[in-house]
Parts: sequence; C-alpha cells; structure tokens
Amino acid sequence: METRFYRPDDDRLIAGVCSGIARGLGLDPTLIRLIWVLVGFFAGSGLVAYLLAWVIMPDASGQRAATPLLILVLLLGLPLFCMLCLGSAIFVGGLLGALSS
Repeated sequence: METRFYRPDDDRLIAGVCSGIARGLGLDPTLIRLIWVLVGFFAGSGLVAYLLAWVIMPDASGQRAATPLLILVLLLGLPLFCMLCLGSAIFVGGLLGALSS
C-alpha cells in the first residue's frame, strides 16, 4: 500500500503540513504538531523545514504551492537558518564558559 502525503483542506491550523504528515503515518495530528514545535524549538530549523514542507507537499487536489513561495523560502530560509545556528552556538558557548568558571 502506498502512503501519500498531502495537505488536507479540512484539518489545517496554518498550511496543513502536520495534519498531512499525521494522516500519511496514521497518527494524531496533535502529536505531530507537538513534535514539530519541540524539534523546531530545540533544533532551531523548524520554521524553515515547515515552509519547505508547505511548498513540497501537494494539497488534497494535487496542486503544489506557488513557485514564488519556494524562491522566498530559499532566499530567506538559508540566512535565517544560519543566524539560528550561530545564535545557538554563541548561547551554548557562553553557557559552557559560565559553567566552567
């Protein structure tokens, strides 16, 4: 049996990405949303990953998001991801420095 991931029209909070992943995996959408928020908070790339999934995953009719959105995500996502990584590294470095003192 083939698993099809798509963004449903009837269970969306933002774009339906988490709901589509949950339906494809046979899980509760709330669980996927919670995992997405936790991973995004701790890993720092949840927003970029969500935007990319929004563009990549088709909606229920099979249509994908518009190409300009993909360009916007690529132009803004990479600098945002780099800033989040740099900020995390500075925070962890400062925390480790404070703990070692």
